[in-house]
Amino acid sequence: MKDLKMIALIFSLLSLFMFQSCSQDSAVNNSKNSTQADYVIYDYGFENVELQEATLENDIFIPEFEPLRPDLDNTNPKLGKRIELGKVFAAMKLSEEQKLAIRELMKSYTLCEMQWLRKLQEVRNGIIRKAQEERKSIMEKVRNNELTREEAAKEMRVLNERVKNLLQNNPIHEEVRQGILRCRKVFYDSIAELLTDEQLVIWNRFLNGTKAVN
Repeated sequence: MKDLKMIALIFSLLSLFMFQSCSQDSAVNNSKNSTQADYVIYDYGFENVELQEATLENDIFIPEFEPLRPDLDNTNPKLGKRIELGKVFAAMKLSEEQKLAIRELMKSYTLCEMQWLRKLQEVRNGIIRKAQEERKSIMEKVRNNELTREEAAKEMRVLNERVKNLLQNNPIHEEVRQGILRCRKVFYDSIAELLTDEQLVIWNRFLNGTKAVN
């Protein structure tokens, strides 16, 4: 059962990566059909972790990774942020050659980002594996009459709180966040190299956090 849950975790993360990669690829693969909504990248809410807590009946695990990506209507910065490039690109009136070039840049950015998200996943997996072993040890004590079910439930509540703290306040978050920012700098700098002087004015407004388009 534990192996099945770990496999499910891996497939959940891979699905997230594949969804993002396909979304970004389709944004410029066929420029006639692309929409502004296709040009989206993310600041991830690493602290936004959904945890299936350990109980006497169920193991502890992370059910999904979608909370890493903030919802469209999210206004809580702790949950992450969507960075919508579509309006900026539309305002710059990119040529077909520029759109194709940006397609390749987005692929490279996604691959760079994936490397850091995998590192986060490895740390999370390690935390969960250790917690599952601790729950297993607690249940062994129950079966051996070394703990009552009430005592075991109390120990599991302590375990759950400790795991939540490790997942939500882990130093790996800042390391991964900075790594992704470096990926993004390369991405943004490479876009700038493709642009005309007029397009650069709009692009720099966006980078400076001012209104890029009307």
